[in-house]
Amino acid sequence: MKISNRLLSMVITVSVLMIFSFILLLMFNNSSKTAKSITADDAEVIALTDAQLANEVTENVKCFLETVDGEAVYEVDIISKNKQYDYRIRANDGKILTIYHKIGGSYPSTSTYIAIEEAQNIAFNDLEAGISDVSVSKSALVFESSKNVYYDIVFDYKRDRYEYKIDAESGKILKTLKLTE
Repeated sequence: MKISNRLLSMVITVSVLMIFSFILLLMFNNSSKTAKSITADDAEVIALTDAQLANEVTENVKCFLETVDGEAVYEVDIISKNKQYDYRIRANDGKILTIYHKIGGSYPSTSTYIAIEEAQNIAFNDLEAGISDVSVSKSALVFESSKNVYYDIVFDYKRDRYEYKIDAESGKILKTLKLTE
């Protein structure tokens, strides 16, 4: 009985989100572009719609209002199947500011982005470390804008933790940070 109630709850939640997405779409298309604040529910719908998950059952959606550089911003975290999305959405107009997207820890090589394994090797080679010498805790493709796409790689090597930002197109190391314990 618990499984049936949970499934029913998930179906109802998805249905409500789909209806709300449709209403929101109508409001945006029919209204003038006036600046007004959005709600946390609006931010969730914007993120789910952008991630093309509005019609899917998601495992977890969290939304937090925070202040970034004096501006109100919603952080929307979504987990669905083997995907993770983190959105930053401006609260006064609903504009997506950044998208962090992780798919099951592995990314295919495309014509525009290097493979995540290649980005990891660039970071490891910078320290002259082999794959067997490191413990990777995070590898993610980060979309800050169409012109700022990079891999964020965090790993432990010897007794230190390192964070590397690797340009997703060129493979150039953008930032290195050594975090000592």
